[in-house]
Parts: sequence; structure tokens; C-alpha cells
Amino acid sequence: MARDQVPHPRDKLLRAEVQETAPAADVVALGTTVTLRDEGSGREDTFTLVSALDAAPSDGKLSFDSPLARALVGAKAGKLVDVPPPRGVRKVTVLSLA
Repeated sequence: MARDQVPHPRDKLLRAEVQETAPAADVVALGTTVTLRDEGSGREDTFTLVSALDAAPSDGKLSFDSPLARALVGAKAGKLVDVPPPRGVRKVTVLSLA
């Protein structure tokens, strides 16, 4: 990727929208701890969606900007979600939210 194509953090801030209300507690959002099952492998994982600065996947902290997190946003427990590439489309089921 060319240097002039790399987004600058300031650009994200300029496009940010302020939310007046908190998201519903029964849907995946920033700060939600979500347990999911990969339907291909049967593996279950639990992640908390955090800012990119706080992300540490090995500690269960998933960046809100990751493809997996973006696919999960707005999902409720029991929902089957398609996670887009880079590794091909995966299907995961949201098992629970906290």
C-alpha cells in the first residue's frame, strides 16, 4: 500500500459520530464481552471488544476495528454471523453477551 493511501488517525476522528445514547445491552457493541463459536471448527472463544489501542487478542481483547468485530456489531445472542475475508468467509454464532 502506498504511503499516501494509509489512513491518518485524524481522518478517523473527523468522521467520528457522537452517540447520544448507549447501545442496547442485548447487542454486540464496543465494550461488550462476547462468546462465539466458529461453525467450521467448533472452537469457542470469548472476546471483549475494545479500542485499537487496547487490543490484545491473546488476552481476549479484540480491536473494535477488526473484521471479526465489525461483523459482530449489532448481533444478538443466537445469531449466525458471516465474517468476511482475509481468510475466506467464516461463519460464527454469537453464544452469549456480557
